[in-house]
Amino acid sequence: MTIFSENDFNTLAVAQDQFQQKRFTNCIETLNQLEKSSTGVGKHLKVVHNKAIAKFFENGCKNTDTLLTILEQEDLTLAANSSIQQSSSIAKYNLAIIYFNNKKYEKAIETLSPLIDNLENIYESTAGKVGILFLHLLVITNQIRKADFFLDILLKTLNISLEISKDESIEFSSGNNTGILTTNCDVELRKCLQVIKIHLMILNKEPFNFPEEIPKASQEYEVLKAFNSFLKTDLKSAGQFLINNECGEESELYEISLNNNLGVLQFSNNKIGIAEHFFQCALRYDKELYTNIKSMPSHCLGYLKTPEILYNLGLSKLHLGKSKEAFDCLLVSLRIYHNNPRLWLRVAEACIIHYKSKQETKKCEEHVIHKDKRFSIQHNRRKILYDSSNASSRAIPAPTLEFASFCLSNCLKLLEDYQSKNWEEDEYDDLKHVQHNIFNPSGNLTSEVLNKILACAHLNSSYVALELGDFITAFKHSKELLKLENIPVSYIYIGRMYAGKALVYLNDLVGGQKQFNLENDFIEKLSEVMDKNNISADNAKSIMRYNSFIVDFLLGKHDIMTRLANLRCRIKLDLKL
Repeated sequence: MTIFSENDFNTLAVAQDQFQQKRFTNCIETLNQLEKSSTGVGKHLKVVHNKAIAKFFENGCKNTDTLLTILEQEDLTLAANSSIQQSSSIAKYNLAIIYFNNKKYEKAIETLSPLIDNLENIYESTAGKVGILFLHLLVITNQIRKADFFLDILLKTLNISLEISKDESIEFSSGNNTGILTTNCDVELRKCLQVIKIHLMILNKEPFNFPEEIPKASQEYEVLKAFNSFLKTDLKSAGQFLINNECGEESELYEISLNNNLGVLQFSNNKIGIAEHFFQCALRYDKELYTNIKSMPSHCLGYLKTPEILYNLGLSKLHLGKSKEAFDCLLVSLRIYHNNPRLWLRVAEACIIHYKSKQETKKCEEHVIHKDKRFSIQHNRRKILYDSSNASSRAIPAPTLEFASFCLSNCLKLLEDYQSKNWEEDEYDDLKHVQHNIFNPSGNLTSEVLNKILACAHLNSSYVALELGDFITAFKHSKELLKLENIPVSYIYIGRMYAGKALVYLNDLVGGQKQFNLENDFIEKLSEVMDKNNISADNAKSIMRYNSFIVDFLLGKHDIMTRLANLRCRIKLDLKL
């Protein structure tokens, strides 16, 4: 146990007063005097710790490298003593704060885990700060059940009672009024725990009602009201809560949050163009904040939301058909969230849409050229070999099919690892286990949505492989798609079409014919789905029958012309062999 003399405590008190008065240079000089007289290891580490903090503030809180090195060394030294003391808890807490601001959330959780196991042995003021930081980390990493479980532990440790009714209006505390809290703990601590509790209730979709009037000093509650309405699909009320929020300061950070949230609401309301406008406004304010970041403290780096905003903006542009712009936006997010399989899939989709738009433009140009010629001879012949003269490398980030193939491979590999490790949050009471949410910046997905993403990845992979002339790979992905369960019947329809096309190119005409021949029960399911979405099922059936007739012709069944004449196709068909 570290023992300070009476003179040492007096010197520490002077240093503390100088620190609170922001006289950091004088504080460092006072701590230097104390360091010369320090003898014990624990005592020396405390002085070095405080001096490092004072130097960090003296430099404007801009460079965390020196502070991080000192804190890590102090943490290792204290860990060698195999005892959790107040000094080690503060060192770990400061380390976790730095990791949190640098968005190293898993590292921060691992740093705080020893303190969580010994929470009752830490001073109440420090335990409250450690607990709130740990709760924020669990929420950010989408470990909601663990956060709910740990909140009960923290409240019991701090002897705090949070009685929030699920069906009745919530009472909010303000000023010195304890409100729903029954202890005399710090006001800010009570407010933070209250906000986190309500946030967890919203995430768990537990029903409760907000009062009509909330103290104007509580900006967090206005945002929570908007979030609650958003999850209830009451988008109009959510937008009103955000726009009428008068508690936010007129700053870049407030404008970033407001415009991004409004963009999400418009996107959910299928107003993609308006959503794109709000995301662009949020990105503009984010860039203004970035230009001023050098003159701001290091913890302000966490305020920058460039990857997240570009993720939303890229999705909006992708829905609007702006494939090249969407690719550029998503590529920036991909550098940060490279473990997100859905993001890899979206980048691949941007590449595919860009490729299709280029092909359509090329066909239009060829049509104009042939129209200007008086005589033109067109040879429709079967494609045997893939012309790779204009192919690009898979490793070059560009909106090409080659890079789309690379993105889809990464998507499938990440999904395979995710399913093999079974990252679902089952052991919610195991606070030591760090859950890696590979779907950041979005939350974890249900098994149904995950299965649909896997089907989309196989479907797009089959299409890309067909366009690149890799028919074996195209058939393999189509077969993997058809093995999946509980996928939309439209996916099965397209998967069978791609499988049949790949088999025809591989000269397995009989196998291709089996894929093109639709069973009666499958046609009924397809028609039911098409009718619900106001899509003509006759067109889909005509395309598949047309492909089947082409295979019959290749097999030598020359009565195809009679059968085609009896087929009433409602779409324009082009015969290409």
